[in-house]
Amino acid sequence: MTSEEIILQHFDSIFGTKVANHIKLNIPILRIIFEKFEEDLYIANETYNKVRKEQIKISDELYKTFTQEQKDLFEKYWQITNELGSMEDEQLFLFGFIMAKELDKESKIIE
Repeated sequence: MTSEEIILQHFDSIFGTKVANHIKLNIPILRIIFEKFEEDLYIANETYNKVRKEQIKISDELYKTFTQEQKDLFEKYWQITNELGSMEDEQLFLFGFIMAKELDKESKIIE
C-alpha cells in the first residue's frame, strides 16, 4: 500500500467518507507545495515569537548544565522532534487538501 493510499484510507476512517475511491493524490507536487509553505509562506505572529523565545531560553538553560554526551543526545532529540512535527504538519496539510477537494465535490449546485 502506498503512502497516498494510507493517507486517504486514514482520512476515510476518521470522517466516514469514501475519498479513497475517487481522489488520487499527487504527493510529489503536494510535498513541494507543503515545503514552500513550511519554509517561505508562514509568518510567525506575536504569540509564536513569545513562545519560541521562551523555548529558546529554557533550552539554553538546560544546555548549560549538560555534559558533552548529554548535549549530543539533546541535539538528536530536537532533530527527531522537529522531523516528527514536520511529518504531522504534512499529513494535516494533505488532509486540508483532501477536505477542500471533497467539499468542492459535495457543494456543487445541481440544477
